[in-house]
Amino acid sequence: MVGRLLVAEHLRFARKVLVTSGCAYWLGALADDGYGRFTAWRGQEWVTLRAHRWAFEWTTGRPIGAGRVVEHECDEPLCVRREHLRESTQADNVAVTVARDRARNAHRLGRADIRGAAARSRALRGALLELLSRTPEIDLDVWEATLAATLERVNADGNPRPGQYLLW
Repeated sequence: MVGRLLVAEHLRFARKVLVTSGCAYWLGALADDGYGRFTAWRGQEWVTLRAHRWAFEWTTGRPIGAGRVVEHECDEPLCVRREHLRESTQADNVAVTVARDRARNAHRLGRADIRGAAARSRALRGALLELLSRTPEIDLDVWEATLAATLERVNADGNPRPGQYLLW
């Protein structure tokens, strides 16, 4: 019974992921902060987990350590690709956030998405779902170019200073 539950859980997860040559985008439910949500069986109950945390545990075959976080190397909250995820401490994750100018107050320097992280994730998920509905069968090269244009458009829509380049 447990084995069948795990296989069914994995298949249910996989149906909500768009795998590309870069990120593997979560297209399922989103939490209020823009990260993916996935409901999984743990022990005797269903629990809601972050999609990237579930992906990390599934692909590594081990639970995330107590007090540890799963960090996105790609800076994409919707990404669930194992190669883009790493276990770290909250302190290390915050240090990376600050070093990459993704800190909460980055908007003061004009680097943050004006929609906010959650709205950006919703916009990206919506654009990817719409793209998939329009292009069920497409040449891989055309798909990658179309995907790149979609990602660029979604990111440009949230740019607080379009057409301006940062001096530092």
